[in-house]
Amino acid sequence: MAVYNWNPRSDRYRKTANFVKAFFDGFDQFLEAPRHPKWKEVNLSALVPGWIRFAPAQTWLDAQRPALSTADAAAQRQFEAFMQFLKEKGGSQTFDELTTERRNALFLEFLDWQQARGN
Repeated sequence: MAVYNWNPRSDRYRKTANFVKAFFDGFDQFLEAPRHPKWKEVNLSALVPGWIRFAPAQTWLDAQRPALSTADAAAQRQFEAFMQFLKEKGGSQTFDELTTERRNALFLEFLDWQQARGN
């Protein structure tokens, strides 16, 4: 979700902050049936290069950091295992050297790899 950079003293900023809090607080409900399975792929703490996170969203994430760090650590271990899998498959480029198209393809391959492992 992208939002306009409202003045923090404005009514629109307050309303957007209230929405972010309600959405983030209730996000777990999107992971339950009958919601679409794609919701399980959403990472609220993901960074978008060149973008600045809305301050209330960052505050909420910072408050959740202990819970998120456990999930982040598990995801990091999975991704490291995937990178090892690719290395054994013959890949030699580091992630930073990849083009955007190759990164996207790598991510899709990672999702396929995860699904094949039952994660």
